[in-house]
Amino acid sequence: MKNHVIRDLSPQEVAGEHWDTTADWSSEAGMSTAEYALGTVSATAFAGLLLWVVKQDWVKEGIESIFRNIFAY
Repeated sequence: MKNHVIRDLSPQEVAGEHWDTTADWSSEAGMSTAEYALGTVSATAFAGLLLWVVKQDWVKEGIESIFRNIFAY
C-alpha cells in the first residue's frame, strides 16, 4: 500500500493543471531525441529522392502528356 503524504496544493494543481500522477510512464509512449533524429533523416532522404524523381525528363514528359490529354477535350 502506498504512503499518502498530506501537502499544500500548488495553484496549478488547484486549477486542475497538474500532471496525471496515476499514469504509467514506464511504457515509453513518446519518441526520444534519437528517434526524432532518425525520423528527420528519413524524411529528408525521402524528400531528396522524390525531388530527384520529379526532375527526371521522363517524369516531366509523363506529367505533360497527362495534362495535354486532359485539356485536349
